[in-house]
Amino acid sequence: AYMDKLVTEDKKHLPARLALFIARDVACALAELHSKHIIHRDIKSLNVLIDLDEKRVDGSPLVKVCDFDRAVPLHSFSHTCCLAHLGIPSPTTCVGTPCWMAPEMVQTVHKKEPYGL
Repeated sequence: AYMDKLVTEDKKHLPARLALFIARDVACALAELHSKHIIHRDIKSLNVLIDLDEKRVDGSPLVKVCDFDRAVPLHSFSHTCCLAHLGIPSPTTCVGTPCWMAPEMVQTVHKKEPYGL
């Protein structure tokens, strides 16, 4: 719908105001996860849902972070036996989408040190 419209109009960027609303909401979602000591580990545009039809009081779109299959509790390195049963790699394992990974996650390929929030 909206993205299709941008493509047909040959626009390559979102309007700045919309991009700021999205960035704010993603940052708030990550702050909420981190306050619960959870690492998402796969933040990328495909994992951000934007509902342009559902507006908030300030007129901004409804934005949600999704796809938590790679998420892990921060303290999970002390529970690796439990996580192994669930199939969730510990926070010493490089997971996620390579082009979107934080540098500290990529470094786990060479050093098996836990990363954090």
